[in-house]
Amino acid sequence: MDNARILHDSDVYKAALRDYEYSKYKYNSSIPGYADKVKELQQFFSRTGIRRNRNTEQDEEIVPPGE
Repeated sequence: MDNARILHDSDVYKAALRDYEYSKYKYNSSIPGYADKVKELQQFFSRTGIRRNRNTEQDEEIVPPGE
């Protein structure tokens, strides 16, 4: 039962991420109505965090543009 739930949650997350990416595309194309949607969805798809820089082998903080 747990595997089915994990699979379902993964599918839902991927669909939401696709919708968010499409909404950002429409927003960047200056299509009316997408600014609010992108702003609302942005809280769920934060790009902040720590990742290893393969070139320097050191951790670096990832900060989204505008912050």
